[in-house]
Amino acid sequence: MKIFIKNSRKQFLPFLLISGLLYVAFILLKPSIDQTTADSPQAAAPAQEEVPVVAPQVTMSEAVVDAHPADCAHCSPVIEEALPAVAPAFTTQPALDYIFKGIAAKGDVVIPRETFDILKGSRKGQHIILNIGDLKLSGSVTALLEDTNASSYAIKLDNSLGRLLVDVNGHGDLSGQVLFFGDSRALTLKEHDYLNDTKVLLVEEAMISDLYCAEKDAIYTETGIKHPHVAGNVDLGAKAYAPLTGIAEAIALDSLPGSEF
Repeated sequence: MKIFIKNSRKQFLPFLLISGLLYVAFILLKPSIDQTTADSPQAAAPAQEEVPVVAPQVTMSEAVVDAHPADCAHCSPVIEEALPAVAPAFTTQPALDYIFKGIAAKGDVVIPRETFDILKGSRKGQHIILNIGDLKLSGSVTALLEDTNASSYAIKLDNSLGRLLVDVNGHGDLSGQVLFFGDSRALTLKEHDYLNDTKVLLVEEAMISDLYCAEKDAIYTETGIKHPHVAGNVDLGAKAYAPLTGIAEAIALDSLPGSEF
């Protein structure tokens, strides 16, 4: 029995010796293990998931742009040309204001019907002098048409002042117009029964636009009526002095009962 215990101690002694050596080695190596653990990088946090960015695909038809011409309105800068200054068009002649002011100041201006008897039997080119109130008109006969019952005369006034038109219808009634070149105003002559049934001519101011159904502020020129904003003139010569055929007399109209015209 003693021999067995003695042998067991002998066998356990190496085990204790190895265990002691391992313990000492662990004690010695523990500081270096801790240092190594501290120096080693920690596990990185999981990275956030990146969302892929997809670039828009451009087809060849969209990428290729047709070359624009040199005069392309979209590419070329727009150059605004300065419009030339247009002088205002005057519809009245200041030099003629005294005529219309004189007529307006006197109110009703009348002249004897016989004033125009001088035109009867006149010739083309004949110089005529007429007095219309305080207004003295002179000029040359440029056109005339005389018939048994009617007649028409055109007198171009001196100094390019204008034109005097006189008409006598089939009933012997006289009417006239004094038209001034470059002006929108005119004078009209109309027969009027005066005292004791004496025939006189009433002188009144009128507008070219009213006499010829023209645009407002239309002016009379040597070649016809000139409309504002309209190129060209209206030639009155072709209609004003058409040859008379047959007996000239007033035309009876049925549209207005009792009307003389």
